[in-house]
Amino acid sequence: MIDPNEFDVTLRRLTRGPKFLPFVVELEDGSRIVVPHPGVAFGGGGASFIDPDDGIVDFTHEQVKAFRTFDQEVGV
Repeated sequence: MIDPNEFDVTLRRLTRGPKFLPFVVELEDGSRIVVPHPGVAFGGGGASFIDPDDGIVDFTHEQVKAFRTFDQEVGV
């Protein structure tokens, strides 16, 4: 589980930079969510985005083990 503030800070860094790079949200249960675009709504330790195939995808800081780019870890 990631602290709610760290969750928001990390998502802000990943989605608001000058060049967006898709990233992966690794969940505590071992599953992964690929975030393919910067259109992520988040705040207070919760986030959601619309995936063209899966519809609305939600996750919270309590579920997240790490945020990872495809080449490195960006949050714990």
